[in-house]
Amino acid sequence: MRNEPDNQDTTGGTGPAGAESQAGNATDRLGTYGYERMQQLTIYISETDHYAGKPLFLSILELAKQHDAAGATVLKGLAGYSASSHRIKTVGFADLQQKLPLVILIVDAAGRVETMLPLLEAMVSVNGGLITVQDLEAHRYMHPSLPERKHR
Repeated sequence: MRNEPDNQDTTGGTGPAGAESQAGNATDRLGTYGYERMQQLTIYISETDHYAGKPLFLSILELAKQHDAAGATVLKGLAGYSASSHRIKTVGFADLQQKLPLVILIVDAAGRVETMLPLLEAMVSVNGGLITVQDLEAHRYMHPSLPERKHR
């Protein structure tokens, strides 16, 4: 009697059963109206971080704007900790200087993200932080100033 795993891959590929068909569906959608490949930059910093004499989050927003990024959003955390502090920091009304986490999201075309990455790394490395890049498919980027795309 042979020991074989119960969840064998029957697709002939290397991933879990059905993964390739799901990936194929995503690829098929990219050719349809509204879907496009983009990347999301996520930058984790502290609200007290500075770069070139100004808050780091503002410097990052200015960089994104200078590179014509579609947009950027700064989110402020209510609590958090990092590998460097290991102490959970929370909102405190008596604290004069809160060192809470900030998360900056930038979603744009891969080429723009690639161009901004070395500059962001230089900015974030001064105080420390984390930068992640995820591939994603955007359903549709809509803005009143952009022309409506025709159905394919």
